[in-house]
Amino acid sequence: VHLAKVLNPYLKWQPVSSKKEYLAKAGKGTRSVHSGTSPSENSLNTPVYHSSTFFLDDRSYEMWRKGTPRAPVYSRYNNPSTRAVEKKIAQLEEAEDALVFATGMAAICTTLLTFLGQGDRIVTTRNLYGGTVLTLDQDFVRFGIDVTYVDIKDLTAVEAALKEKETRILYCETLTNPLLEVSDLPS
Repeated sequence: VHLAKVLNPYLKWQPVSSKKEYLAKAGKGTRSVHSGTSPSENSLNTPVYHSSTFFLDDRSYEMWRKGTPRAPVYSRYNNPSTRAVEKKIAQLEEAEDALVFATGMAAICTTLLTFLGQGDRIVTTRNLYGGTVLTLDQDFVRFGIDVTYVDIKDLTAVEAALKEKETRILYCETLTNPLLEVSDLPS
């Protein structure tokens, strides 16, 4: 007798036809553990890939040559362990996809530079992580991005800054670093 049949009345386990179906019915805890594993591996746990480079077979080389995102070439661009974490986060956030970065500054710069270009404007506060302020003051200004600072807790000042000139992004942290102030995001 299969153990699952013996335990089934106690576990209320129902067979599923696919991992996707299983995850759709699962709670957040289960999804955080079991999302992101490759169906070809059928592993219950996500393996950790320590490789920095990957063998380029014909399929992988063709993906890389065409500029396909996530071509399995080099861990900086795509690593199965990193991809598994991204899939777990996307599943938990009920999002189409997710990206993870090696540092917070990489995430901040990538996000802001995705939406900002020369001539665009960002309204922000100086109560940010110091590396962010430094990057905004030195690099973003050099790129021709207008950086305007306001007291993010003063909603009247924020509103005035947004009305003063067309603004592409309003950026703040909550909790702020290092002062741990809370920005009123709903307002």
